[in-house]
Amino acid sequence: MPEVSIIVPVYKTEHYLRRCIDSILIQTFTNFELILVDDGSPDLCGSICDDYKYDGRVKVIHQANAGLSAARNAGIELALTSSSRYIMFVDSDDWIHSAMLESLINGIKQYRINVGVCWSQKVSEYEGEQNYDLNQCKLITPEEFFVMSPADATVAWGKVYNKQLFMDARYPVGRIHEDLFLTHLLLFKEELIALIDQPLYYYFINHNGLSNTSSMKKKKDAIEGQRLRLQYFKENGFLRAFEYEYNNPSCIARELEAVDEGIVSEIEKKSALQKRLRETLKNQKISLAGHEWLYELAYPYLMKAYWLKEAVKNRVKF
Repeated sequence: MPEVSIIVPVYKTEHYLRRCIDSILIQTFTNFELILVDDGSPDLCGSICDDYKYDGRVKVIHQANAGLSAARNAGIELALTSSSRYIMFVDSDDWIHSAMLESLINGIKQYRINVGVCWSQKVSEYEGEQNYDLNQCKLITPEEFFVMSPADATVAWGKVYNKQLFMDARYPVGRIHEDLFLTHLLLFKEELIALIDQPLYYYFINHNGLSNTSSMKKKKDAIEGQRLRLQYFKENGFLRAFEYEYNNPSCIARELEAVDEGIVSEIEKKSALQKRLRETLKNQKISLAGHEWLYELAYPYLMKAYWLKEAVKNRVKF
């Protein structure tokens, strides 16, 4: 009877999929089931998934292409019929440290809580795993985790959840940046979470991946998800998280860019966004000898230049 259901949505990652699956099957914690959801992948991913059925822990779902959210949801539905107690997500072009699952489960059990998390690290190629002190586990609030690393607190992966958290929660089908709409709703239900203070999840910089798809819809979904999360933080009293994100220059610049491009309606007037950015820069002691307004005007363009450089250099998308 598996204790953990590990869900891997699979789509167009045939060159990386075996590396991902192998890193899961060699986990030092072995009492799990691996649910591979082939989301109608047009390459060899489906047959690669089937190749692993020799391991009794592996279950494969083949479905017509419906997107990442639908694939994760299909895995969740199967996991909820299982005897497992926990759910973990891994993206099919990433891989995990061999002791990641054991470390997170130990943290959850040690403190008798519902969520265990760890840090992630960006990698461009497989370099082998490092040795870490896996006893570095501590209790923190979800709000502290968010302020420490909004990126790690946003993504679905890098975490083990008590699957009861998914009894009434699913990923929004049809959305890009789907994690923005759900992860905080899961984490912030909890008073405390267990943090393994090591980067045990390897996030592969995949220039062919879904996260590298550039579109107006992607930008619109990012803005809407960001705004809904801000609203949730404010309405539920998570004011530290609210202030951190509300006053984040990158988030404000993203709003300004969206208004300029007509991606979203002006919930805030452009002048108000510019004022917010100027005040934020002052509060963060970013000054140009009294001419912060120059930085304010230039910031969105500097952001675009930065991400263009990153796209050329590492093929990473904003």
